[in-house]
Amino acid sequence: MTNEYIQRMKYLGIEPNFFCSEEYFKKADFEEEWNDRAFWYSYEGDIMLPPIPSYPEFYKSTDKIWLGLDGIDKPKGWIREFFDYEFIYDPRNFLQMSGGDWATFRKNIKKFPKRYHKECKYILLEDYSPTDEEITELFISWLNSDKDSGIHDPDIIFEYLLRGRNRAFLVDEEGILLGINCWDYNWKFINFRFCFVDPNYPFLSEYMRYLFYTSEVCLGDKRLVNDGGNLDNENLHRFKLKMNPVEIRTMWSWRKSKPWFAS
Repeated sequence: MTNEYIQRMKYLGIEPNFFCSEEYFKKADFEEEWNDRAFWYSYEGDIMLPPIPSYPEFYKSTDKIWLGLDGIDKPKGWIREFFDYEFIYDPRNFLQMSGGDWATFRKNIKKFPKRYHKECKYILLEDYSPTDEEITELFISWLNSDKDSGIHDPDIIFEYLLRGRNRAFLVDEEGILLGINCWDYNWKFINFRFCFVDPNYPFLSEYMRYLFYTSEVCLGDKRLVNDGGNLDNENLHRFKLKMNPVEIRTMWSWRKSKPWFAS
């Protein structure tokens, strides 16, 4: 079934952000709402995304939008607040990775295969499916190794890890699960959602991303990849810069501006 909200975005030329996909809307339990003028999404009473098409009267009944959209004008009297970045990549750039800008990432993706002395296969969901227990064990192992980084939306993460429509797994010759990639789509981008790996192996995260970007999933598709933001994590920000994004965009929340005399 075609998602009406995303189809309207495409028709009107409104740029989808990282959170705009039919699968994400469902896994995040966003509620689709509409009237005789527009469609929009809410969650527990909060407006998550602006109405399409947008119209001024809508904003009289709310004072905040979780995320605005490029191509929809911010309402008069409202302000933008920084939410996060979006790192956009062209998968074809990962085929050569020549030059100094690629030196660090190019070097790092070679380290795991050289140090792990077992044959590994990168397998799509339709050809292999680990058990829920194996996936959960891998995720908890990763979580315990990096307790200071924080975790955002764990329920949504588990939905993608256990029931995501688009997943790929790195498995060694003994059937040990080493890593999982999850992604979804909108009309303009492939959205790279999550990558979780066995924390006992340094540089496995770089290798898993390289496998994703050089897979047929990406190279057989003309869309660019939206790899999301940095979640206020400087290490993640530096990591994504090393992969040479073709664009870094900014996502903004919108809220109604309070008059200067308001308490």
